[in-house]
Amino acid sequence: MVNELLNYIKENIDDYGDIKAWGDVHQLTLFMRSNYDYFEMTILNQKCILMKSMNELPGVDQVIKHIQQIKHHTEYPVVLHHDGLTRYRRKSLIKSRVPFIMTDGQMYLPFLGLNLYHGPELNKNKFDVFSPVAQLAFIYLNNHKLSMISATDFAQETGLTTMSASRALNELFDATLLSYEIKGKTNRSKVYQRISNPEYFNKAKKYLRRPYKKVVYTTKVPENALIAGESVLSELTLLNSPQHPVYAIYKNEFDMKSDFIVTNKDLINDIFCYEIQLWDYNPRLLSTNNRVDHVSLYLTLQNSHDDRIKQALDEILRGEEWYTG
Repeated sequence: MVNELLNYIKENIDDYGDIKAWGDVHQLTLFMRSNYDYFEMTILNQKCILMKSMNELPGVDQVIKHIQQIKHHTEYPVVLHHDGLTRYRRKSLIKSRVPFIMTDGQMYLPFLGLNLYHGPELNKNKFDVFSPVAQLAFIYLNNHKLSMISATDFAQETGLTTMSASRALNELFDATLLSYEIKGKTNRSKVYQRISNPEYFNKAKKYLRRPYKKVVYTTKVPENALIAGESVLSELTLLNSPQHPVYAIYKNEFDMKSDFIVTNKDLINDIFCYEIQLWDYNPRLLSTNNRVDHVSLYLTLQNSHDDRIKQALDEILRGEEWYTG
């Protein structure tokens, strides 16, 4: 329970929060040692003593007396930790200004100015689809068959900032695709672990989206572009090549002022040109060859109404451990 509480604090309040055994517990009476476990908690640079109830919690008046006994042996605030607090009991503790904290994030810490009465609702991220960087992280973990990774390692491997990498992995955590443990020399590093396929992919489906919103046509292939869409299908199956070869490039790497862009839409069907998908994340971070990765390819073509495309796509993806057809 204490580890869960520490994870919550680091996730939502203080990355450098800490909970460890309290060294002065031997000074307390046998009764106090038999009814509570004690920890030294650091949150937002403030030390306090965490008093975790081992049995059924007594009345508020008794709790106050127990806290007063502990205060004879420490200069730090004392915080009650008990996960069976009813709504009535929480209100009584707040009225008596007794600090408390629960594993689900509900807390009253007046010495810090924290009163998160509905912690999970206030801190839970709400989203309908993944952000581009979260989708990148999802596919990266899937394609590399990684079961564990830290934000620092993910940032180094993709060139993202550590903040962006952390935000992406936290988004996957909020979608219950990842769990994490606190590790490292300073016990401050989150190491994320993903659930296994095909559950990993199936749970994420509702958050995944097509990797691009905009398409342009050009008279030459932009540098760093990858073969994408139906052009991948035509290379790997018997499907005919599309009228306009399809390529993908990260939108931030494409110059919208390039003179090879076909600006006259009436010309597109009359001349040979390329269809360029401008992706919201960098497709090269997910590719090991000159083609886009298979997950992104699936997201690009999954809603096609052309049976030939559906059949070719199924032929390519059959055998992937995440693909269920």
